[in-house]
Amino acid sequence: MSLSLSVATAAFQAPLVARPAVQRAAAVNMAIEDMPGKYAINGAIFDPLGLSERFDVKWLREAELKHGRLCMVAFLGYVSVDLGFKLPGHDWTSFEAHDKSVGPLGGAMGQLLLFVSLIEILAGVPAANYTMNGGDREPGDFGLDPLGYLTDATPEQKMDLQIKELKNGRLAMLAFSGVVTQAAIGHPNFPYV
Repeated sequence: MSLSLSVATAAFQAPLVARPAVQRAAAVNMAIEDMPGKYAINGAIFDPLGLSERFDVKWLREAELKHGRLCMVAFLGYVSVDLGFKLPGHDWTSFEAHDKSVGPLGGAMGQLLLFVSLIEILAGVPAANYTMNGGDREPGDFGLDPLGYLTDATPEQKMDLQIKELKNGRLAMLAFSGVVTQAAIGHPNFPYV
């Protein structure tokens, strides 16, 4: 039975095509040199775990941008609830909100998970797949610019905005982790000290 299930699921998997390691390493090193927001120490790219040699750099950048954007919004939402911006009838802190929002069939948290999963499946996965399989889309670029920052931007201005987004996203990842940690260890109210 288990063999038949594993064979059945393997039938829907695309075959893996191995690329030569030398060719892949050269392409990765060349791509990482041109990326905005890279960190170099004494001329060497800062990659102590060697992730750029094991994974596609475009995929790593896509993940970094996605997590940075998510943490920027999460930090804003987490802090704003603890500063008093709450829905009527929801008088709990951000830290208590998770446990209070889980109910039958997941409750409100289950609805959020379903909604975010649909967005990721319908938009994120095809975009990342297109980028990693040779498409001309830059990692993290969904063509969404409602305020028109990039409409008349020169390539230098676009690079500057990308670096600002990366650095703010990196800071937000650290900030959100710190806020949630402080709330979990006994300081659930703003300023979490």
